[in-house]
Amino acid sequence: MFLIIYLITTLSSSFATSQRYNQAPNYKSKEFDTKLLSLYTLDPSDSLKKRPVFITVHGFGASPIEWHDFSEYITTHTEALVSNVSLGGHDSVKAFSESCWEDWLSPLCREYQRLVNLGFESIYLCGCSTGATLIIQGLLNNCFRPALPLKHIFLVDALVIPKEPLLYWLPVINYALYDQWLTLSSEEAPYWLPVRPKKALLQLLQLVKKTTHDLKQGISFASHINMSLFQSQEDPIIHPKSKEMLYHGLSALTSRSVHCFDIESDLHVFTRLSKRSSINPKDIDNQTIFFNHVQDVIKTTTTA
Repeated sequence: MFLIIYLITTLSSSFATSQRYNQAPNYKSKEFDTKLLSLYTLDPSDSLKKRPVFITVHGFGASPIEWHDFSEYITTHTEALVSNVSLGGHDSVKAFSESCWEDWLSPLCREYQRLVNLGFESIYLCGCSTGATLIIQGLLNNCFRPALPLKHIFLVDALVIPKEPLLYWLPVINYALYDQWLTLSSEEAPYWLPVRPKKALLQLLQLVKKTTHDLKQGISFASHINMSLFQSQEDPIIHPKSKEMLYHGLSALTSRSVHCFDIESDLHVFTRLSKRSSINPKDIDNQTIFFNHVQDVIKTTTTA
């Protein structure tokens, strides 16, 4: 009897999910139209090639909106250029449900290679949440070769150890689990995928487990590439031990400069204030800390 009830529940769940997928629009917001520097700067001048370039990478189920504030600030206050990468498999609910974490990483690797081939000399990577985790995998997979143009990597609230232990139980409860649909405000809806499919969550778990294992072993990459790690102290998504694991894993095999910042915040991806329902002066101060640090790094690396 239990088996029959289970099968009926599972089938009805699958049918309901399928119906919702079919009823949902072919989701693709304007922010998912990737703003890649390599696509609109096909023949850069020698002076343009010398300007700093930031490649930004957003988080799981999100979009380049997570780096909107940063992009506006850094292009207004410095000579830097910004290339906003949209993760692979994030342009529709269907694509997201069928993608693997390697698909999410691919656009970042392609954009880096295109910019290097175009002759840009100073490249910086900025990743938040899962985007930061994918940058680590990019290092392991030698995506950023040749490495000489890559000057600095900024990781914000990197997903290494999730606070929610339920993620680790997904393989066990997978068959009884529904796809997770989000409640999004009208402001958020155009910029975040409205569903967290089971398959995507299982891929996220695979990415997290692989990254924690890799960090324990230590990650080797070019010694001239320095790092900045930022983490909200009360991040609702990321366990505070993540930053410590990152620090040791990224500096264990090669001596390098790793700047660590604990931010007094309860926001996940504290650098994004756009589209939040409420912000306070402390949130603005925290964002400014990040912006100022990035500017300082630009000055240091361009005068070195």
